[in-house]
Amino acid sequence: MRAVLEEDADNRRSLASIDESLIILCLDMNTPHNAEQYHREIWHSGGSNRWFDKTQIMVFCDGKAGLLHEHSPIDGITTSRAVEYILRYAAALPPLIVGPSEPAEVVPLRLPAAAVSSVTDAQMEIAEIAKKFVLNVCAYVEQIMHVTPLCK
Repeated sequence: MRAVLEEDADNRRSLASIDESLIILCLDMNTPHNAEQYHREIWHSGGSNRWFDKTQIMVFCDGKAGLLHEHSPIDGITTSRAVEYILRYAAALPPLIVGPSEPAEVVPLRLPAAAVSSVTDAQMEIAEIAKKFVLNVCAYVEQIMHVTPLCK
């Protein structure tokens, strides 16, 4: 599949940019309606808009966000502590009024007609696999790592 994608020059540049990235920011166009849907979207998103070999931050239309961590480049505990530190630091800051900013770099991928059926098949396979997993959503009473989760 990658070879087919790389036949297009823009795709080659986009894939190189993704390969060089430590973290991927996914701006999702959907808004899940409950905790389980959020977790499933973060976990696999139906097999689209995710790079499973990268640590990713997903931001949904309602402003909620999640982190999907690939542990190979850095340990998950390190990433979790870094995120916890950032959240605590940000919570202590005064409100910030932000003006116009530079637009995010869009990393386009053009899917050739020859690859469409392969991608569709893969999405269907991921959906079937995901149905087999039981997902227990746990909520923390406080936003600190040592609190025992309350599982729903």
